[in-house]
Amino acid sequence: MIETQTTGRPRAARATAVFAAFSFRYDVNLVPALIENLTPIVDGWVSWDDRDAENAYSSEPARRSALIAAARKAGADWLLAVDPDERFENRLADEIRALTSTAEPVGWVFDARELYAPDAYRVDGIWGRKKQMRLFPLLDGVAASGEALHGRWVDPQARLQMRQTGLNLYHLRMILPERRRLRRDLYARLDPDRRYQAIGYDYLTDETDLQLETIPPGREFSPAHVEDCGLWAAAPCKNKGVPADDPMVAQLGILQHHRRTGNLQQAGEVAERLASRNPQVLALQAVRNAVALEAGAAREAVEIADALLRNRPEFTAGFWLKANALLASGRPVEAREWLSRLLTVDPGMIPADRLLHQLSDGADRFSLDTANWRRWVSGDAEIHEGKLVTAAEMAVVVIGLRAPQGLASAVKSIRAQDTAAEIVVVNSGGGDPIAVLAEHLDHIRLINVQERLYVGAARNIGIDASEGAYVAFLASDCRARQGWISGRLQRHHAGADAVSSAVVPQPGDTVVSLVSHLSLYAWRLPDTPPDKVGHFGVSYARRLFRRFGYFAPGLRIAEDAEFNRRIRPRSCIAWARDVQTIHPAHTHWQAFTRDMFVRGRRAGQHSPLATVANRPRFLRGLWEAYTQRTARQLPAMQYADLPPGVGLTRLRIGVKFGAAIYVLGALKSISRVRKSWKIRDRVEAAKRTSPKEARLAVELHPQNMKANLLLGQVLARKGRTGKAITALERANRLSPIDNAPVATLFRVFSKDKAKGAKLLRLCEDIALSTPHISQRWLLAARAAYRVGKFDRAELYALQALVSNPSNRSAYGVLADAQEASGRLQEAKQCRAFAELLKP
Repeated sequence: MIETQTTGRPRAARATAVFAAFSFRYDVNLVPALIENLTPIVDGWVSWDDRDAENAYSSEPARRSALIAAARKAGADWLLAVDPDERFENRLADEIRALTSTAEPVGWVFDARELYAPDAYRVDGIWGRKKQMRLFPLLDGVAASGEALHGRWVDPQARLQMRQTGLNLYHLRMILPERRRLRRDLYARLDPDRRYQAIGYDYLTDETDLQLETIPPGREFSPAHVEDCGLWAAAPCKNKGVPADDPMVAQLGILQHHRRTGNLQQAGEVAERLASRNPQVLALQAVRNAVALEAGAAREAVEIADALLRNRPEFTAGFWLKANALLASGRPVEAREWLSRLLTVDPGMIPADRLLHQLSDGADRFSLDTANWRRWVSGDAEIHEGKLVTAAEMAVVVIGLRAPQGLASAVKSIRAQDTAAEIVVVNSGGGDPIAVLAEHLDHIRLINVQERLYVGAARNIGIDASEGAYVAFLASDCRARQGWISGRLQRHHAGADAVSSAVVPQPGDTVVSLVSHLSLYAWRLPDTPPDKVGHFGVSYARRLFRRFGYFAPGLRIAEDAEFNRRIRPRSCIAWARDVQTIHPAHTHWQAFTRDMFVRGRRAGQHSPLATVANRPRFLRGLWEAYTQRTARQLPAMQYADLPPGVGLTRLRIGVKFGAAIYVLGALKSISRVRKSWKIRDRVEAAKRTSPKEARLAVELHPQNMKANLLLGQVLARKGRTGKAITALERANRLSPIDNAPVATLFRVFSKDKAKGAKLLRLCEDIALSTPHISQRWLLAARAAYRVGKFDRAELYALQALVSNPSNRSAYGVLADAQEASGRLQEAKQCRAFAELLKP
């Protein structure tokens, strides 16, 4: 059943053994070409002949487990998983030794290319984003996944680090329409309830907006495919008929998948199809409206809102949809009218009130006590509005702590650009920014906050205190080179929602400054290839903040990385090598050493380093962190513009030294984090515990959301509501997209009916901070329903369904609100539709 074979090709000393693994049955005729494709790549292969299986389709996990065991027995160190109808591009033969030379637990990921012709693959929507992990080391603990269908080759428990090869894996099965239809019917029959794939299988035969890309020169596979017109699968059973279409929940799943991956044309067509088939379901009309806005079809969004308002002239949710559509259409005056109308019907609605403030006229709107930016400030704050502040397409937020002298240089570099910008300076922690920025005061909007803010909160203030269509950020110790604004706008005008930038050292390089620069910005050098870039120093289209919320105000570091994870892959980040920020580097080893230690100590409080603390062999984890850091930094030297006479050997030693100091700093924090983990485990295991231990866990690991969440839960159980709320709000500021702190806050507030209005305001505020999360709007809807604001509850339930049309709980709250408002027929139709989503 299993056959093992080697190529017989001699291997270099100490080289790892790489075997391929595959099974075959109906596609046995494809195996000779597969072996020809694999021979230059691997040292041998193990294969499973499945032709004697009793059932039409044998167990995939069993086959894969047996193949992994056979490869181990044959002496393989790495396994390359493949199917007979797949081919790796020829370049893999040249790169396989480099990929398998690492000792790290890495799973190498390939770009999965579905061929629709022997030399062209599909790239639109879901098709251009498919990935497959197919090359992995046979380490202890590596085992096949147990999923019956669409399972991964390696169980997630193995915790392999996924990395991209940038190489193509070509799939031949989709070339013929007959095979595409059979593939769809096969999966639909094996998985009738779509348990193993939430997006269903109808998309396999959907050719809407089909776009093909020819295999580029140098990316070919061998041997060339010769079509035999076979089905390569069991022939369809005629008496069973065609399997049913995807159920409604799967249709909504593919709709959401298209939205997440930015394939908005197909998402719009799916939304329109679902809405036309279910015209009585308001949620689907609202989803269609949202998809139109996401796709930039503002006029269509206005028409959808108008149609809803024709059927229900006093539909307050329709007022909200209409206002947003008008705003996207570039008609802010009309949008203000609809928002004012909404607030007349339902005064105090925070989303409408904040949007109205944002759209209000008058230079003093940022100076008002009710200005939106003040929500990020708990203490005293002052604003200075310059007489000559420029209204511009790009707003630049310059961030300072304790009014450093560098603030003036940073602002000066923005004012010197060839393209004007709206400049907002946010300083926190004291100091005298008025004196530092004296020569620039007429040209800037200065907000001075007495309390110390982390960068995320300062960024958020700048976003709310500006109005440019795009927002960029500059630290006070940096300067912008010429073209910093125009280069960004060029990419934004070309369609990029976000634009990342390069970092260059200040003139007068020394070995120390170069080492310092490479240690921090190895993958942000101007000549870094686009596929290896670290996307930071990003400017954003303002609409992203309305869609995905704001930066995490409680994070000390990596607030931009957290936000970027939210917007990708739904919004692309374009790399702009010509947009360059000058960052001063250390010129003395002592200062460099101190800086790397402090940075490492801060990083030790955050993932991924903080997760090392909970591993039994955490020192090994730190060693892995060191090797990973140097493995990323050292190759980047080839992209650095080194001055004459600077030797690579000295730079390598310096970078390794910096990485070692960084990890030592992380160790300083991780020792405290380990204690925090142990205390948390003890507190969670105890049925009755004092808040003292939970508070100690937070003191040891203050940047950990779960530690703050646990403290809030313990305090709530003890009846200390006020302090519990403070801990839970802190947890939410650390991880705005995690639902646990918010759900706990809701439960704490819900125990006191007298706090219903405060609960509603809290839920509205949290929903606005992460508007793409369905559960936040659902909690706001429930809070509105509790205080008898049924129209508002309906609006928030619709917002929850806009974010996730499959949220069955939101349909229930929506129907409850409609019943309470006397719209019984609408409620009945809503509940009937929700029944279609039952698993």
